[in-house]
Amino acid sequence: MNQCYFIISCFLLLALVDFGQSIVCTKDICSTVKCANANPCTCKGPNKFIKDGFCGCCKICFTYLDEGESCPLEIRGPSPPTSGCKEGLKCKEGKCRSDDC
Repeated sequence: MNQCYFIISCFLLLALVDFGQSIVCTKDICSTVKCANANPCTCKGPNKFIKDGFCGCCKICFTYLDEGESCPLEIRGPSPPTSGCKEGLKCKEGKCRSDDC
């Protein structure tokens, strides 16, 4: 009986993984996505107005973080991150750090 539960669990896990990878960015996908309007007037300083988001459809105000600043964990999902480490830095142990280390 335990072997039956194991096989069913494996089958369900594989089905969920397959479903999660089935989201495809088609040519007209952006016509079905609702975006919050990012305001370029409030996106100042170290922020940069970039195109990002679900299949690249929405513009967001993205904050580039300097070395030593706290950085968010990278989590994949429908919402894009609103901050990340500047080029040449990586988020290591919750802080933006040089790639060299």
